[in-house]
Amino acid sequence: MRAFLEQHGLTILALALLGWVVWGRWIAPRLAGVKPLDAAGYLAMRHTPHIVLDVRTDAEWAAGHPKGARHIPLAELAARLNELPKGKPIICICASGQRSARAAVMLARAGFAPVYNFTGGFAAWQAAGLPAVHGR
Repeated sequence: MRAFLEQHGLTILALALLGWVVWGRWIAPRLAGVKPLDAAGYLAMRHTPHIVLDVRTDAEWAAGHPKGARHIPLAELAARLNELPKGKPIICICASGQRSARAAVMLARAGFAPVYNFTGGFAAWQAAGLPAVHGR
């Protein structure tokens, strides 16, 4: 067994890490009812009342964020769920989609619906030319 682990330990570790990323970003959100949303999907629904929830850190938010978004860092979200209304679509966004996927799962499990995870994060938001605030 030891020889096997010495020979294949890095491969096992890499596969475990990949599985964790795949689970957190794609599988768990879908099981919780979270829907992926890209820029085209957002453009189609932008006139429907909704909330864009930015779950990045204060420093990331200060550097730029979606115009009109609410800011609740992921680390604070569980304690601040009462600040979000139920019954309105919530679109979670972060830098890449990993933290926002976790936030979206948390919201869906708390009874919020519909909940979306913005694909590609704030970089994709900006690349699509969606409205953003730069700086505080």
